[in-house]
Amino acid sequence: MSRRRIGSELEGEVVRHHHYGVQQVLVVVSRVLAAATSLRGAGRAVAVMQECAGVVPWSPSWSSTRLWLLRVGYYKLTRAKEEGDDWVWIGDHVVQSGQEKCLWIVGIRLSTLPAVGEYLTHADVEPIAIYPVTQSNGEIVYQQ
Repeated sequence: MSRRRIGSELEGEVVRHHHYGVQQVLVVVSRVLAAATSLRGAGRAVAVMQECAGVVPWSPSWSSTRLWLLRVGYYKLTRAKEEGDDWVWIGDHVVQSGQEKCLWIVGIRLSTLPAVGEYLTHADVEPIAIYPVTQSNGEIVYQQ
């Protein structure tokens, strides 16, 4: 099987100080978010698909994928939120590291709730805030 260099339609424009193109980043991040692939598995899966297509494969490291996902999350967390009086917030403690864990608050508008029988996905909710805490009780959650 002959191998060809990946075309510009997938490489896209390379952002200054970065190695991969915007389209390449989009492909790998989409594998993690839409297909629930692990950080290591996302890059490997893309490389396998390219190998099968006869394209010279590229495979970003799991740490590059993690940094891209963190940037997407930061953007979603800090962007302006849609105004409305029908927001519902959901809070939970996640990601414990040593003595600290994060109080994670996400929101969803009642007008955008999934139909009966369907379930919420990450795409349905909007990140509102993240607070690191060392202890958690009703008073601390209320303060946050």
